[in-house]
Amino acid sequence: MKAWNQFCESINDKFGRDACRPWLSGCKVIKFDARNLYLELRDAFVRQWFDQYIRPLLNDKLRSESGHAIKVHITLAGLAPKEQSKPTPKPTFKYLPDLTPSEMSFDTFISDSIAPKLLKELLENQTQFNPVFLYGLPGSGKTHLLTAFANAMKGAFYVHAQTFTEHVVNAMRTSDMDNFRNTYRNIKALLVDDISILKGRSATQEEFFHTFNALHTAGVQIIVTSRQLPQELMGIEKRLISRFEWGLTLTIEPPTQTELSQILSSRVDLCDDANSYVIKHFDTSSKLAKAIEALHLRAHMENITAPLTELKVAQLLSDLIEQQKKTMLAPQTIVKAVADHFEIRSEDLLGRSQSKECTLPRQIAMFFIRNKLKMPYSKIGEHFDRDHSTVMASCKSIEKQKDTVARALEKIEIKLL
Repeated sequence: MKAWNQFCESINDKFGRDACRPWLSGCKVIKFDARNLYLELRDAFVRQWFDQYIRPLLNDKLRSESGHAIKVHITLAGLAPKEQSKPTPKPTFKYLPDLTPSEMSFDTFISDSIAPKLLKELLENQTQFNPVFLYGLPGSGKTHLLTAFANAMKGAFYVHAQTFTEHVVNAMRTSDMDNFRNTYRNIKALLVDDISILKGRSATQEEFFHTFNALHTAGVQIIVTSRQLPQELMGIEKRLISRFEWGLTLTIEPPTQTELSQILSSRVDLCDDANSYVIKHFDTSSKLAKAIEALHLRAHMENITAPLTELKVAQLLSDLIEQQKKTMLAPQTIVKAVADHFEIRSEDLLGRSQSKECTLPRQIAMFFIRNKLKMPYSKIGEHFDRDHSTVMASCKSIEKQKDTVARALEKIEIKLL
């Protein structure tokens, strides 16, 4: 090999031919190509000399005619070269849908809403409305309906928006986008829960945009849920919002007390007084779901088969009820939620300012405290350093303006749930 011979001559010039001869004679060229040279060294002494004096010069001195560095591979005479280990195949990451509890079905969703009826129709005719945008406050049953659809349709892919985000991040970090896209674009329906989670996540929104387009073009049903209407989504790109508005937007109202009672009766064997007791303490569908799960588990552990009485329910759910009390709303919690919504300081809302920027938020805060906490007007007045007549007038003012401030009330309601 010409390059190796020229390198040896440069070594002789540097260290002296007589000094290098015994060492270089112990270096035998086994094979070579344009970028690699394989040497067999006579013994460990030659290896030590090579590493100490020769290896530091290789990068600068041993180069091909095109100027590229030649990599030297070393073995010792009498020892078989190590068999190159085969590269470990890259593990295939599985982008799996989120779990969908079997008890969440259309049959267990108790409501007069049109949403479950329409979604059941979509199981037969997916191209009728696409996409479907389910909007409702927390506890209205959006996740239940999405899960019910996933359970009823083979090949449906249900994920929370946070799971979708994690899938995108993994695919980007591991250069696995082809696998990710192959998974998400070979499904029968895409169901994404709480799409507002994508707020401000530009890379995830970009990938969701392309996923949406690919599926929509292929006629695959897309259903998303949100706490806000499409046009109210903050931090979501306009091109995505416009696509959410292509199809049908369905509003789902939170279940009434009667509907919650029906849900409870269908799931747990209770006496009438026990049913009322549970609904009193767990007055939203999400809270009720936790209570039902706890009742099932604890009644089973105690081997209770008869209908549960109010006393027994109180015993079985005592810890959850205590937890509910600790997380109950306080006046300061409501004040902060209102102040955050109107982008003012809580101190300004509680202060003496009579500016429009503070007056309306202050009235709304008083209205929520009165309606949520059932506090006397005089007690609310103490909190705001006002007399009870001011509080009464503020609450009446908001009652009269309900239509005008409806969206603000609804958004603050979301913050308080």
